[in-house]
Formats: sequence, structure tokens, C-alpha cells
Amino acid sequence: MSRDSTHIEWLRMMFGTAEAERIRQLYGVGGTRDGRVVFWQRDSEGRLRTGKVMAYDPTSGRRTKGAGACDWVHSIMLRQGRLDEPYNLVQCLYGEHLLKREEYASATVAIVESYKTAHVGAILLPDMVWMAVDSLQGLTAERLAPLRGRDVVLYPDEGRGEEIWR
Repeated sequence: MSRDSTHIEWLRMMFGTAEAERIRQLYGVGGTRDGRVVFWQRDSEGRLRTGKVMAYDPTSGRRTKGAGACDWVHSIMLRQGRLDEPYNLVQCLYGEHLLKREEYASATVAIVESYKTAHVGAILLPDMVWMAVDSLQGLTAERLAPLRGRDVVLYPDEGRGEEIWR
């Protein structure tokens, strides 16, 4: 079983234990000893690419900022000498591993910017496959290639998101 994180605590508070656990299992959400969440990036073949480690406030559900609030598993491993250099990270869509699941074989894919938004979307509209690009600039042809032939809906963040994604 994965460690708990403040993000999962927030999901539990907002949507209940069953939904929080469903999201934890569906996306393989991890946690660190100090309660930060690990959003693992697995590609459509199930290969682990990296994990983004982030701190969240368990009450508001908002990201916390400051030193150590955000990191990457591959960067941590490089600093610890546990990963050979040079390491060439090729990111994929967060949630891309869900494309091979039978229940999502013909489901529309919903693309959002943040991992947290993908989780909330998966709770509120579970008939869609929710994925995240991690940043407005993360919507690239390379990352979208596994979606060829699928119906895709983009949900950019407020502000310049729609303009940038158009």
C-alpha cells in the first residue's frame, strides 16, 4: 500500500474515502514520509518515466510553495547517485497508462493542465479518461501521439490557457 499524502487527505475530505482510494489506485498516486504527493508518470505501455513530488495543504487542497515543495523523482535519484548520468527524461501525459484499460477503450480523453484537476475530473466525470500535461506548454504533438484515433477534449486553465492551447 502506498503512503498517504496531504493531497489524498484533501481528496478524502472533499469526496470521501472510497473516491480518494479509487483515485490513488487508478493513478498509482504515491506519498513521501513527510506527506508530499508523488504523481507517477507511466506511459501507455506502463513504463515509469518519472514522478513529480509536490506539497499540498491538506485543508485547502492548494499547492504549497517554497523550498522543497516541488521536485522530481529522477532529479532526487540523480542527486543521490542512484541514477546514471546522463539521464534523458522524456515525459508523457499524466494518466497515459489508463489508455490500455478495458473500461476506457472507447472513452473520450479529457486533457487538463494539473494532476489535481485530472483527479477531480475523474471523480466528477468518471466516464472520461482524465490526463494532465503539467503545464500549458506541455501540450505537445509528441505527448499527444498516443491519443491518435481517440476523441479528445481540452480543458485549459482560466486565463491564457485557451489562447495558448488553441
